[in-house]
Amino acid sequence: MKNKIGRNDPCPCGSGLKHKKCHGMKKTQLKSETVDQKLFDGLPPHIQQEIIQRELKDKKRKSQYGGVRDTITLDADGGKFVAVGNQVHFSKKWLTFHDFLFDYIKKCVGPEWGQSEIQKDYKDRHPILQWYKLLCDFQRKHIKKEGEVYGKKGDDLK
Repeated sequence: MKNKIGRNDPCPCGSGLKHKKCHGMKKTQLKSETVDQKLFDGLPPHIQQEIIQRELKDKKRKSQYGGVRDTITLDADGGKFVAVGNQVHFSKKWLTFHDFLFDYIKKCVGPEWGQSEIQKDYKDRHPILQWYKLLCDFQRKHIKKEGEVYGKKGDDLK
């Protein structure tokens, strides 16, 4: 007697997916927007699923942010690596992408420009320095412990 694999059983190929989402799928169910269909049909079902998931994630990102490229970051060696254009930046003090942006903007505009803008009256400052002041005010008001990531109660910060 042959044991039949149930639709909700783990697929015997070891992909970790249910059989119905892996080898139990009909070949014509999945279509990729970025991979030639003949090549796509020859891929293992769990690879097809991964491609579809990445395409959906990319489509969602583009609908939210437009055609900008996704950020390239890596947490390693106790810090963050961030790629911008043809340069890779690294720091052990960046906890969030926002931390990187503050340092990157300072590097782009230069410390002399920033110091000259801070000396100006608030309303005469460049918008970047006006936003920076508002950020600093927000941090003083809300951040209770230096070095911790702040988020509204219930936010998932991982």
